[in-house]
Amino acid sequence: MTKYYKLGALLLFVIIILVSAFSCGPSVTQEEYDRLLGELNDAERQLASLQRNLAEVEKIEAQYEDLSTQFEELNTRFIELKKQNDINLKELDTIQSQYDELKKKYDAIVKQSGAISTEDVEQALFDLINQTRIDNGLEVLLPGEHIYDIAKANNIAMVEAKEYKYSPEAGWQEIFWAAGYDTADAVANGALLIWKSNIDGFNQSILNINAIYGAVSAYKSGDIIYITYISHVFS
Repeated sequence: MTKYYKLGALLLFVIIILVSAFSCGPSVTQEEYDRLLGELNDAERQLASLQRNLAEVEKIEAQYEDLSTQFEELNTRFIELKKQNDINLKELDTIQSQYDELKKKYDAIVKQSGAISTEDVEQALFDLINQTRIDNGLEVLLPGEHIYDIAKANNIAMVEAKEYKYSPEAGWQEIFWAAGYDTADAVANGALLIWKSNIDGFNQSILNINAIYGAVSAYKSGDIIYITYISHVFS
């Protein structure tokens, strides 16, 4: 802006000189007049150039104002997103803590269930079945070697198929998948509780008055204990 003031003053001075030249007549020489006229033309050109520069500066200032507005909007949005991100991170930390706690419990359960012997599970469940039969006035089942092999094969078939399966061999059957138990007795009680929920099936398999032999096979794969119970009139 200082340049504009200086240039304006120069133009005013030149104009005053020219006016004085016309008014004073012979006191201003032609040479002096031409020099002042040249300075006036040069000043006008500089003024025009400065005006163009000023227009460009004003355009840049307008762009700057627009960018400043956009920056303020983006900065406001950034602050909002940062606040939300901080909230999400806190929630993530909470979820992570909950996950870590549950994983500790799960690992403890798996470790305990891993210590369970399948032989202990078989014996505990077989004894529980016979005690249930005694409580209902029935004879205890005798161990069946052949049907035990059938029950074991059925467990392996379930492991391979990853689904519940019943053996196509004749006999009365029950199956159960155990996970998360810490003792063989807990597995046995869990299996019997599930089987009892189906009264008709329980009466036909566990409380069958015609059954003479029984077998319980337990097979562990990963964290799961697969159980197949079979009773039959033959061993």
